[in-house]
Order: sequence, then C-alpha cells, then structure tokens
Amino acid sequence: MASKRVTIKELAAEAGVSIATVSYVLNNRTDQKIGEEKRKKILQLANLYHYIKNPAAASLASGHHGLVSLIFDMDTAALPLANKSIIADRLTRAFLAKGYRVCLEPAGSLPDGSMVDAIVAIGLSAERFREVGNNVFIPLISVDSLVGGDWLFNVIYDDYDRYDGQTLVCLPVASSELMSYFREHFDVRVVTSLAEYQREPLGCYVRDPALLPYLREGDVGKDCFGETKIAKVVETTLSSINEEGASVHCKI
Repeated sequence: MASKRVTIKELAAEAGVSIATVSYVLNNRTDQKIGEEKRKKILQLANLYHYIKNPAAASLASGHHGLVSLIFDMDTAALPLANKSIIADRLTRAFLAKGYRVCLEPAGSLPDGSMVDAIVAIGLSAERFREVGNNVFIPLISVDSLVGGDWLFNVIYDDYDRYDGQTLVCLPVASSELMSYFREHFDVRVVTSLAEYQREPLGCYVRDPALLPYLREGDVGKDCFGETKIAKVVETTLSSINEEGASVHCKI
C-alpha cells in the first residue's frame, strides 16, 4: 500500500472507520465528536502512508529539516550514560554521512515532533514509547524496545534467540517488557558498576558497547550497536522520511 499514494478510501479501510471520519480528522473539524484514540490512529496512518496535506497535519510534514532526534530513557548512572554516548556518537556519524544532523531530546521530555524529520527512540518502555508516539505524527522508529506488534511504527531489535540459554550480561534496562523477555531466555546479570562486571564468569554474552572494552579472554561480546544495526536504523529512518516504504519489524 505504501508503494503508491494512498486514497482516502484506503486510509479509512486501514483505520477501520468511514471516509467521512477520516476527512473530519484530516481537515481538523471540531464540530464532529471523534474519540482521541481514533483521531490519533488516523493521523498516524496518514503519516505512515504520507497522506498529509491538510490543516491538521500540514505543519508536521511541510518539508524536510535535515534533522533527526534521538530519545533515550532517563538515566543518571555513569555506565548507562557512557553507553548512550557511544550509541549517540555512532548514529550521529552515520546520519551525517547521509546529510542529516542529529540532536538529543532532553531526558524525560515529551517531544512534539516540530523541526525534526524523524525520531529514533532507543530502549524505551512500551508505556513511554506509546506516550511519545501519541504526541508526534512524524516517522518514529523503535529501537531495542518491545512495543508489541503494532505496525504503525518501525521496530528494530536484536535477534536474541540465537543466544537463548546463555548468560546475558547487560546494563540496567528501562523497558520492563525487554527485561522480562531477557529473564525468560537467559541467565541475566545486570551490571551497575565495573567491579560487578569483573566478577562475572567467563563465556558470557555481553550486550552493551560500554562494557566491551572490559572484556576478558573467554567472554563473548556482541556489539549490539555495531555497523549492521547502525546501518539498519539509518536506512529505516531515511526510508520513512523519504516516503520509500511502509513500517518494518525486523531483527538484526
């Protein structure tokens, strides 16, 4: 459906509402009673399929700004902050190579999507991701968050199945959904200091880039934000901005 410009009829069918309801929402009609959840779904679909030339959303898709924002969970501990800095630096370099600048959303803020072309949300809980998603109508990419099977958003995460049963060493995870998944499939060791990390047994699967410089011989390190994943995040984001595809749900 994303390979061609959608019609209002197709948009209504996707949203499960009448053509009139879609028209009311896209034209910002205030004389019609339409539920907030339904209104937001219609606008999210309009963004996803780039059907946005109306008073309600024109300002949200009036042109490209050459700017992508990153949003992380809130954290003040040294190791998680160092990890976020590594990830942000890698993404910044990769986006710059494609002609896009990167900015960081303030921790705990609720972005409105103004003046940026897309938002890359990294490691958010499902609740926090939904809060952001319900407040913006520009491309929103979920990275390392289990936000469910909602196809309205682009979802990218690591293929942890291949490490099923191993000891997983990771920094604190904001997403309770992701941590529950980890505990179902791994013997999880959460690291809050390097002293704790150094006491872990050999042969672990080490998830976070900030821990990789401290690997000992025998540790198993997978840089979850290596070149392949960075490239996929950039590719998905730019495809969303440039109207080149529908939402993706992929493992790396």
